[in-house]
Amino acid sequence: MRKLKDIEKYLIKNKIENYRTENGQYVCVNCCSIGDNFYDYGESAPKELKYYSPTLKEIANDRRVKIIMCEDCSGCGNW
Repeated sequence: MRKLKDIEKYLIKNKIENYRTENGQYVCVNCCSIGDNFYDYGESAPKELKYYSPTLKEIANDRRVKIIMCEDCSGCGNW
């Protein structure tokens, strides 16, 4: 299992936005940052997430990484 700091370093190195939760136990990443997972308001969420690389899939499946879906983010303004 990778250390949480190593996961953060990988994400930063690959220019993938991430942040820690207030208690510092989880790293949060938007679903659109790890692959082509964007969906617009009124559409249903993808049943299976897509990843830009196998490493990102491994990271996303880590229990300490929380994937933020579109309805919980609305960072792009389409929500």
